[in-house]
Amino acid sequence: MTLIGVNISIVCYIVANRCHYRVEMDSYLEQLGNKLRVERKKFKLNQADAGNRAGISRQDISEIENGQFKGSILKVQNYALSLGYSLSLEIKRRPELSELEELFNEN
Repeated sequence: MTLIGVNISIVCYIVANRCHYRVEMDSYLEQLGNKLRVERKKFKLNQADAGNRAGISRQDISEIENGQFKGSILKVQNYALSLGYSLSLEIKRRPELSELEELFNEN
């Protein structure tokens, strides 16, 4: 079963005539962390026990559940797998410069 499909959206913003891209993942990471916390509590596990079960540290569990984890996606996957879930990832390409006007057209 899939936990949450990752939908990474690429946002372009203009600064000093240069286009910069950033990946909008904060919302996804928070949703993922909240879902994993709920599932961990269903198993009546504390963070330390969940970490031992997943083979990662309690600190990693805390950061994942709070949407603050900056480590390997493999650790997140191991945590999800330890609770009976898997992760899915959707990768989208960056838009070409010629496509930007269409992306930001509000009509």
